[in-house]
Amino acid sequence: LERDVLSFSRVIGWAVQEEYNSALLLPPLYYARLAYPFLKKMIFNFKMGVNPLRLVHAFQSVELIKPVYAGEKLSLCGEISSVRNSESGGEFTITTSFYRKGQMCARASSVFLVRSKKKVQKAAPEVREKKASELFKSIELSTDPGLARRYAKVSGDNNPIHTSTLAARLAGFRGPILQGMCTLALSHSLLSRELGFDGTRPHLISVRFRRVVYPGELLSFEFSRDGGDSYPFSLRNEKGKEVLDR
Repeated sequence: LERDVLSFSRVIGWAVQEEYNSALLLPPLYYARLAYPFLKKMIFNFKMGVNPLRLVHAFQSVELIKPVYAGEKLSLCGEISSVRNSESGGEFTITTSFYRKGQMCARASSVFLVRSKKKVQKAAPEVREKKASELFKSIELSTDPGLARRYAKVSGDNNPIHTSTLAARLAGFRGPILQGMCTLALSHSLLSRELGFDGTRPHLISVRFRRVVYPGELLSFEFSRDGGDSYPFSLRNEKGKEVLDR
């Protein structure tokens, strides 16, 4: 497991911590790696009838309650907590909880969209009221063409839209797209380095994925402070458009 944690950490740029009896602290976003086999089994269950080429990761939250170290035994409990249909397609939410010795140590919620084959008129851009906050810093975040394949290898998220040009084009993209969880993990690792966060304190990460990222794009990461212990952040592509925000 330690080798797996190290490989995952290198891909997402997480600073590895060793604390408890020299054991490796699991990166907060490593829970996505642990949950993915379960998510994959639920999403692609024949009863769900989900086409992976039309699947979109729309929202993600991860709540870290207690730190966990490599080698500790965890149990996982998950459920499809909501399902609804709309003109643009179907939407469902999967909630997963992680337990150690009967006590919850982390919880995650993933919202997925299954795009409709019909062309739907785009709604007017959402106008979101932003709280007054102080912009701390804007940092360039570079990706490289092989990043999606490397993340697929260490995370298990090998949906063909991330690894195959043909599959990505069949899904309507110009080429393979970066996994949403990889984009989030890169952002979280960068913010943690800037704030000196080592992953041991309880915290909540939640983002909405707004646009796809193509491996090789140069991104701009911005974060601020809202006056408390919350650090709103966003990631923009080369055109200045948000690809995710908190």
